[in-house]
This record gives sequence, structure tokens and C-alpha cells, in this order.
Amino acid sequence: MEFKKKLGWIIVAAFIIGFAISWIVLGMGSATPEEEGPSATSTSSISSPAGPNALSVANQVSGLIVGIDSVTLENAGWIAIHEERDGGLGNILGAAWIPEGTSENVSIELLRATSPERAYYAVLHGDNSDRTFDYHVDLPLVSETNAPIAVKFFTENLSAEE
Repeated sequence: MEFKKKLGWIIVAAFIIGFAISWIVLGMGSATPEEEGPSATSTSSISSPAGPNALSVANQVSGLIVGIDSVTLENAGWIAIHEERDGGLGNILGAAWIPEGTSENVSIELLRATSPERAYYAVLHGDNSDRTFDYHVDLPLVSETNAPIAVKFFTENLSAEE
């Protein structure tokens, strides 16, 4: 009987710890761009706050590639493209390693195409010096307010622009 009681508490504790970890990871997507909404055009560039780590991305046509206008990293790291899920960061569709300094016109090849008229996030992630992206280890970089350095952008349907 004592074993069942301990096992029950272990299961409850594991559930609470798992929920807390999920809330921390998924709750980090609270970053908001300066401009948002599907009505924004692909020529408008949306930027993260300026600092030693920053990025700029425009709304774009859906597909297997996401273009980043510019990225500045204090230390080499990653840009990952996240789906939006419940207003925050969702699944990662692809990532690209970026050297320290400023890089412009970066293309990120995705494992799965973006869908038209949906929101996504370009997020800066650190690198543990192995140049292999592992979202468990290469966590999102955060600003002074402890929010992920992320830019929300929207995809458009190519046929809608023709």
C-alpha cells in the first residue's frame, strides 16, 4: 500500500514538472513585432529591438524557404523558424547557422513548407559551439526583458499577389 502511495505522488510530481517545463518553453513566444496582421505587405520589414542580437524579416510568400533581411549576432548562433501556436512559439520548421556579426539576405531551407496566410516566428537561438542545431540545448536568445528575440511574420499566397 505504501508503494502505491509513493508511486502516486511520483506520477503527480512528474506531471507538474512536465507541465511547468512545457509552460516555460511554449510561453516564451510572447514577443510581439512592431507591425502585425495578415494585411501587412511583403515589402514591409519587421525588426526585433536593436541590440547586440537583432533580426529583420519581411512578410513573404509561403513555401520551403524563408528569407531573412538581416541578422546581427554577438556570438555565432542559429535562426530558427517556428510555427505560431496559440499566439506563441510552436514547432520548428527549419534552422540556419549564422556566424557572429551581421549577415544579410539569409535563406533558411525548411523541412516542411509554410502555409499561406499563417503566422510564423523567426527566432534567434544560441549555439553550444558544435554547429549542430539541437533545440534542447541551443535555446532562444532573450532580450533585457527576458523575452525571446523573435520577429513574427506572415505568409501570403502567391496567387493572391498576381
